[in-house]
Amino acid sequence: MLLTDLPQELLDLIPHHITLIEDLLSLSTTTRALRAACTELPPNALLRLCAAQQNVFFRPTPHYLVALTCRQLAHSALSSPEGVETLRALKEVREWHNLRFAVVNPTANWLDQLAGAQWYATPNFWNGGVSDAATISVEPERAVFQIAVYGELFGESVESYLREGKKGAGAKGKMLPREVRMDYVKYCVPDWVCAGGYRGLEVLETGPYRGDGEGEGLPSDQIAMNHILNCRRWRDAWAAVRATAGPDFPDGSWKQEVWQRSVESLGMRMLGMWRPEARTNELTRKVAEIRGWIEALDDVDDKPDAVVVPVKQQWRTYDFPLFAKEVLICVQKYWNGAFENA
Repeated sequence: MLLTDLPQELLDLIPHHITLIEDLLSLSTTTRALRAACTELPPNALLRLCAAQQNVFFRPTPHYLVALTCRQLAHSALSSPEGVETLRALKEVREWHNLRFAVVNPTANWLDQLAGAQWYATPNFWNGGVSDAATISVEPERAVFQIAVYGELFGESVESYLREGKKGAGAKGKMLPREVRMDYVKYCVPDWVCAGGYRGLEVLETGPYRGDGEGEGLPSDQIAMNHILNCRRWRDAWAAVRATAGPDFPDGSWKQEVWQRSVESLGMRMLGMWRPEARTNELTRKVAEIRGWIEALDDVDDKPDAVVVPVKQQWRTYDFPLFAKEVLICVQKYWNGAFENA
């Protein structure tokens, strides 16, 4: 008797006894029946296989697995049950393995050129070699996942607001609140300057800040991220992405700020669009769709609520997922005298 002669219900049990994710992937390519058995593996069992080899196939730890699963968490938080069982499917694991080479590796190399060792290696660095010389410490691969995870978590909130307008998305509970977004930046993009917070920004001594209210020994990820998201080469690359869908909106308008920042923070798949060769028809259509949504929003009724940042020299932002602005809020006491308000 051949293995494939067994009833399907017995074949379905085989993947439960596999301990290596690569064995599961190999088994799924053998026969149609075994592929079906592997595809039907429950999400929790698949996640355990991934977690068991996170130091081999899912580096950096834990960022890779968080990125793989966090969109499901956002779906669950927004009461979208259709997302719960699908986002850890085997095809999703395969796709994310491919994204390692298509998005993560080239983007990490690019960020290293923007703020890492390659950037510092520019001849005459401090004497005009670069236009934005500064003391920055960045771990490029970690920064890639910090940007991608923000998009995976809050991309649905962005799309719901732009598609349905302020009243539609808000009334239906399709926006994760600003406090959740700020907590992501505070605790998942840690920085010594954020430790202890300041008046209006509470930072608890938990997670990366546990037992270290002064921030000693912490990375400077927020400072690095602020530099990356606002440097000329990053802005120019994403301006080229936006240009595939049409012209920008007027400078200084809320629509332009939302348009500029939305496109660059919608998750791992979209993150690769800074490379012209990664601008597939599907992704380009998505960018055009986003621009169309923004253009259709009412200039007054759909304008996001203003949020006052409580620092010495107060400024305003919008209650809308704007990663760059939320990072800037967290590092305000580095520049704007917020230490005086601590």
